[in-house]
Amino acid sequence: MRSVRTVAVALAALAVPTVALADSSTPVDLQITTTQPEKVGLGETFVVGITVGINPDGSMDIVRFPDSPWSLTWAVTFPAGLTMVSGGWPGLGTPKLPNCVANCVYVMKAPATRGYEYRVKATNIGAEILNARITQTSNPDALVANNTAEALVRVVPLRITLRPEQARPRAGRRLLWKLAATSAISGLAIQPTKKSCNAQLGTSHLIGNATATNGKINCALQIPAGSAGKKLTATATASLAAAHTTVSRTFVIHG
Repeated sequence: MRSVRTVAVALAALAVPTVALADSSTPVDLQITTTQPEKVGLGETFVVGITVGINPDGSMDIVRFPDSPWSLTWAVTFPAGLTMVSGGWPGLGTPKLPNCVANCVYVMKAPATRGYEYRVKATNIGAEILNARITQTSNPDALVANNTAEALVRVVPLRITLRPEQARPRAGRRLLWKLAATSAISGLAIQPTKKSCNAQLGTSHLIGNATATNGKINCALQIPAGSAGKKLTATATASLAAAHTTVSRTFVIHG
């Protein structure tokens, strides 16, 4: 998957802080950046990453960094063609600050950056731009030009790729045939809204049970007893939004 890291593109005005001011003689260069796929398919769910905090390439006297906690807030605006599914700080055992789009607070006691992840669904075709901006700081910012960033994502018609895994059907046994479901546009795993599987064994048509989880389709088929040595042709289908695909594989049944 190719991702694009977007840095600041415009100026943002500093609002009057609602927290106690730190040492006002200690300016800090902060920034906000975004990371996102360059292109996705319609109906895909993907991640837009927001990173806030100190500009690691900016000038700052770390020794003079305020002893008291220093904070900033940020906000994001979603375009009509991108819908937020969820949001939160990544990582286990940390407060998630769930689904924050305005007055999102990041507090630091030392120079640092932190990433926040939005899971986003593409709902319209076209060039969609998510705007992210720092809205408030408790300390003077040495450079406000990097306080706004835009995440550009191009949404195109989706194409689905099904990649079958190896399988070894055995007569009289249950076969679990696994297939990876990904977007041919972004390479990201997808969760099909419709899926099915079946198989042909000579003149017999076998109906399978298809389930999907974490970008995988699991096709369960019961192989008849006494069929060792025969050929089984299994077929799986997957659909998401307007995209649909089918894949088939032929196996020799083992005893």
